[in-house]
Amino acid sequence: MEWQRTNRVSLVEQAALQMEQRIEKGDWQVGDKIPSEPELAEALGVSRNTLREAVRALVHAGLLEAKPGDGTYVMQASVLGAALAKRFQTLPNEEILTTRHMIERESARLAALHHTAEDLAKLYQLLAQRDQAASFDAFVEADLAFHQGVVRASHQTLFIELYDYIAEHTLTTIASTSRADREPASTNELHKQLVQAIEASDSERTAAIVDAYIKHFHEHTHDER
Repeated sequence: MEWQRTNRVSLVEQAALQMEQRIEKGDWQVGDKIPSEPELAEALGVSRNTLREAVRALVHAGLLEAKPGDGTYVMQASVLGAALAKRFQTLPNEEILTTRHMIERESARLAALHHTAEDLAKLYQLLAQRDQAASFDAFVEADLAFHQGVVRASHQTLFIELYDYIAEHTLTTIASTSRADREPASTNELHKQLVQAIEASDSERTAAIVDAYIKHFHEHTHDER
């Protein structure tokens, strides 16, 4: 991706937009430190004051974080992700779980209809990793990876993006419900049945299974917000 010289109209907005595009295209990954102020100002053809305003706008949007004495880092992969991250910080776990339920239920139903052989092999691999997790933290991460795999098997781009954006908060609800239950393996059989239903292309069965394990989570959720 080549830098474009900005024109005199809305220089701050243009500079911010180009940096935003770098992030969304993956040129700058979450956690990356962006180039120095002099380097960016030169690349964009703007003054350092204009660049500072553009960076400040992206910090305000939640895409970047400025660390005094260190530099500026990428915090989110898109404006939508940043907006959702801010919004989810204010929501109770119960509402996050409801959103998770909606996406997972429809994704599972569509995965039963649209999955490929590669999707299915990946789901069985993720299921095994979930079942064989050696610690609580490993289980939580494996469980999230499994559910992300189901969403990806739906081949619905927006669902995949939305679920990835709420992944951090989904991880929180998984950890919360699993700790409350104190038996992470209690829903293993349901997750196994989910993959089997996807393999059988039984969309109604997949939806019912998601309803069942989400009901279990609802019953063991202790909202701390």
